Amino acid sequence: MPNKRSVSESYDPVEFVRHPLTFDTTVDKRYRGDHQFNSEDEDLQLATIDILGSLIAQIGEKSHNSLESNLDDLSRHVIDAIPKFKNKIMSFLAGSILEQPHKVTIYSTLLGLINVKDYEFTQAFLDYLLSALLPRALQSYQLIQSEILVRFLADLVNSNVISTSSLLILFEKFLSVLEETSPRLRKDAYVGLVLKTLPWCGRALNHTRGEELRKMLKRIDKYLNARDTEFCQTLRVWRSATDTLEQEEFFKAYWNQLMNFKKKGFTEKAILRPYLSFHSELSPGRQHKLPSFDLPEYRKEHRAKYGLPRVQFRFFDLHDVSSSELSLPPSDSIERFILEEQVRTILSLDYRHRKDCVRSLLNLSPSGRYPVDYIIMEVTLGELFRLPCPNAKFLFYFSVLLEFSKLPELGFSSLIALSFEMLYEKLEWMEVECRERFSLWFAWHLSNNSYKWHWDDWKNCDRKCEPAQYGFIRSALQKCVKLSYHERIHGVLPEDLHHLMPSAPRPCFELFSLADTEEFASVEGLADSQGLTVHFIVQFSYLLFGWCTFCFQFIRLLLLSGEYLKRLGRKSPLILSEACFRRFCIGTGGCPPFFIFHEEFQVYLFTQCLLLAGSKSYSHFISALERYMKLLNEISQLEDCKNQIIYALFSFWESSAQMLAILMDRLVTYRVIDPTSVINCLFSYDFLENHEKLGLWDILTATLNKMVARTDQMKLDIELVEGEISYLEHGKKGEENSESIRVELTERTDRLNKLYSVLGHVSKEQKEAFFTLFQRMLMVLREKNCFYQPVLVHLKMYLRKYQKDIADSMEPMEKLIFSKELDPEIMDAFNASKALLC
Repeated sequence: MPNKRSVSESYDPVEFVRHPLTFDTTVDKRYRGDHQFNSEDEDLQLATIDILGSLIAQIGEKSHNSLESNLDDLSRHVIDAIPKFKNKIMSFLAGSILEQPHKVTIYSTLLGLINVKDYEFTQAFLDYLLSALLPRALQSYQLIQSEILVRFLADLVNSNVISTSSLLILFEKFLSVLEETSPRLRKDAYVGLVLKTLPWCGRALNHTRGEELRKMLKRIDKYLNARDTEFCQTLRVWRSATDTLEQEEFFKAYWNQLMNFKKKGFTEKAILRPYLSFHSELSPGRQHKLPSFDLPEYRKEHRAKYGLPRVQFRFFDLHDVSSSELSLPPSDSIERFILEEQVRTILSLDYRHRKDCVRSLLNLSPSGRYPVDYIIMEVTLGELFRLPCPNAKFLFYFSVLLEFSKLPELGFSSLIALSFEMLYEKLEWMEVECRERFSLWFAWHLSNNSYKWHWDDWKNCDRKCEPAQYGFIRSALQKCVKLSYHERIHGVLPEDLHHLMPSAPRPCFELFSLADTEEFASVEGLADSQGLTVHFIVQFSYLLFGWCTFCFQFIRLLLLSGEYLKRLGRKSPLILSEACFRRFCIGTGGCPPFFIFHEEFQVYLFTQCLLLAGSKSYSHFISALERYMKLLNEISQLEDCKNQIIYALFSFWESSAQMLAILMDRLVTYRVIDPTSVINCLFSYDFLENHEKLGLWDILTATLNKMVARTDQMKLDIELVEGEISYLEHGKKGEENSESIRVELTERTDRLNKLYSVLGHVSKEQKEAFFTLFQRMLMVLREKNCFYQPVLVHLKMYLRKYQKDIADSMEPMEKLIFSKELDPEIMDAFNASKALLC
């Protein structure tokens, strides 16, 4: 927040980095970087403008004086400073509006007071908003910033700065996209810009331009009624048909609120309107016409950047509020939307600064008319459980709620406990993906509160009677172990819940009992042919640990000589000579002349030895992995060797889902194994039978996330290089050193070509992985066995979560994989996912 650091750092056009928007770097060039000035008294001027910037940023916060008095004083100070610091003040004001959207009406009042005295400054500021900030925000798909700016412009009608006719022209500009052939996402975005501002300007428009407003609303109503909302079923958190848990599509829910708002004459009680106290002062001001600008053109490859649709999350009812003096606004009232939208906007803007976010949320509803803590809780949970994914990381929402719980005067801790209990009771109707998020939040919250909880209430939880609650407890305890350690959680829990905990993590070196496995059948047969007894084989199994250590070093020596890879490349067995084996078997009473292992088992054996060498800690594993990276990269190119690496890993760490997830992630990062091989292995029945114990779905999701992140990073790198090339081609024209520019252009072009080549390879790998994923899932679903339900749940999740990544492959998938003879529930999930980006 601006009050935590100097205003010159927070709002300087060059230094303003907290917001995605980049302010004009040409304004007030004297105030940059090192602040070098031309006269001795300019240090005093710098201090003056910094203080003024702080006042602009902090207006509306707690003060001994009234808001009206502070606004009047601030407007006079700003007007006096405009001749010297015009551009600087414009940057301060624009930055404050974007950083503190809950103060929009305060800043519109301030600009109205300035407009009465300085018409030219106000016009310049409006030009700055409409010619620079708003077009730039729309061009870069920053919808939250765009909504804030349009909301501010709309509220200027109330402070007599712009005319209602000028505002309606702006709205018509946005609604012109309804005549395009662009997809629903683009149209929804611009319709939302118009509808979401009406609570702030609806009364003024209805008073002066009532007929035009009604025509505009009729046009929007026609569009909303024609929209296909098939996607709603895949975005709902609650899967119940009860009234308390029903979730409506956002525009449908908001339209009902807006119609009730219209019936009340466009009056509400949730918006602070300080300009009402300045009616006589604002009346003499001259109104402005908003400058025109062009909307950015639609680009098909960027359609997902308009944001996916959402449904309205509902959690609390009116009777859930404990206070007898305050009550929640009805869910169909415009007051409910206003409060929720303010909270949602703050959460979207301050996702990198949890303390600033909490401070802004505490400044909401100064009149104390509504229980804002319940609104904050409901909206935060709605954003956390938002499908397919929230706007910020889970940890941000966890941290915000934790910060609120640290304020005892708010009583937020009891509200969090109430939310835990209510969510626990409603787990049966909750989407499985949201249950996992809830269990993660619950475990993380406990980890910050010494794992204190009334565990005894869960002693009688039965798997048959309460399967959702039983699964939640197991999942939460697994996550608690990950955030702490097994002994700590075991000591906290009552004995009746110990059976729900995961087993203690310990490595399992499977080769200790190798004599009983099929891989050793050839060895036993060879021993019989050599006249050896079974007793020798049994004795030999106890010596396998030392023998594997020897074999580990032997493979390393073969690697150095090139012989190992040569043998694997010829698909020939590895033969350990009698001399080599005798070096190990000294004192055993005899040994066979040689042993034969085929190449798949050699890789399995080597991986187990590698894991054993790195089993002490994660750092030991990384050290061993990097030491033998060359060998792993070579053998992973051979057929079936990747599968053997994965099998060896799961066999070794079968008791620790956490270690499996960490090590699999590292192997995928180092490209030792690829996502397709992971998918093929994980959907074998050996793994599906233990999918809960092994954390199969967490591993699969992490693998897909890493694959998608790599593709996205490649696209981002290409955009950056293309921007650099565009700058070199157009931004440096007229410079004398043209030869150096040509050299830079050549380098950037070569790099761009390489990036496109890599992107083509990565995109092909990603497409293959998703095809393999859905093929393997449908193979399991067609058999309709005991794995049907968990696989179906995750099929829906992956179709929803990775929709933008598979959008270009939906048609071939529909032809080749999702045929019409599949179960209706599967096809409904596929069609709902396909409708998300329409």
